[in-house]
Amino acid sequence: MYKNCIILIILIVIFMTGCNHSYVGESHHWKGDMSIKKFNGKLYEVFTFVYENQSPIKDYQVTLEVGDSVVRQREDDLNDTKISIKRLLRDSDKNLKKIPVTIKWGNKEEKFKLKKE
Repeated sequence: MYKNCIILIILIVIFMTGCNHSYVGESHHWKGDMSIKKFNGKLYEVFTFVYENQSPIKDYQVTLEVGDSVVRQREDDLNDTKISIKRLLRDSDKNLKKIPVTIKWGNKEEKFKLKKE
């Protein structure tokens, strides 16, 4: 019995490691990540970008190249240091190795990639 429990625990750990859909990346001013979360029974990709400077940003535009689609989000009245984007997970997104990101704020722009952990 004890031996079976250990084997089961090892299999669960291996399974969970193989199902990791987390991505991280950073640029000079930004840190970003994407994780999979469940809301109302559906799986979503949740992107979070944090501005490393302490002063809040007022306006921004984020462009994500997720597989064969482009996701854009823009806001002109933010007054915060954190940007969040949520979208339904698509099957084609599960095998991506990296996600190119472009963030424009004020008169600045930075590009970086979120890479699979």
